Amino acid sequence: MANTRVVNTGGDFVRNPNLPDPEQQATTSNNRTADANRAADINGGGGLSSFLNLLSCLPICGKKANTTPVESMEDGSVSVERKPADNDGPVTYEVVYGWSLSFENLMKHRSGQKYFAEFLKGEYSDENILFWQACEELKREKNAEKIEEKARIIYEDFISILSPKEVSLDSRVREIVNTNMGRPSASTFDDAQGQIYTLMQRDSYPRFLASPIYKACVANFGVQEEAV
Repeated sequence: MANTRVVNTGGDFVRNPNLPDPEQQATTSNNRTADANRAADINGGGGLSSFLNLLSCLPICGKKANTTPVESMEDGSVSVERKPADNDGPVTYEVVYGWSLSFENLMKHRSGQKYFAEFLKGEYSDENILFWQACEELKREKNAEKIEEKARIIYEDFISILSPKEVSLDSRVREIVNTNMGRPSASTFDDAQGQIYTLMQRDSYPRFLASPIYKACVANFGVQEEAV
């Protein structure tokens, strides 16, 4: 009778108090099974891979999250926003002096472009640098519709013979631009931009270095050219 789970007490069957509760045994067994399954998921095959992937997604203490702005394209792709290539660092004497060493140094710095544009405006030829800057902005554009829109604006503002800001291009380059405008792209004005860049470098840049604008810029940093 010791192995009997129930005993008869005057006609009523009740659980033998000397034996373990079957419901408690079932609960304990289920918990053990669940624990075993979780261990198998972590230690076995794809379960371990999934666990490690989960850990890799968690933020790491002291590591800054990637906050690079992105733009969703119409085709579902993602375009990472790119900053302009212009150097936006502080203007120092070394930077200003570097502008006198090469035209490239001048044009790769935003402040250099600003002073040069001011000089060109005084010579009534600022359309050259405005066109060059517009071409640089066009190259940074990634949206196809905006590229076409900006290309047509650039053409109307700087290439069209009807524009008061028309830049001076030879017939060969102008023909290339007209052909490219059949299917505008970020490189539509590459030849024209190159020709205007060379024009500014050979014609305007030497005069800029001798101008009061550049000399005043150098003087602002406490360096004066000595008279010979």
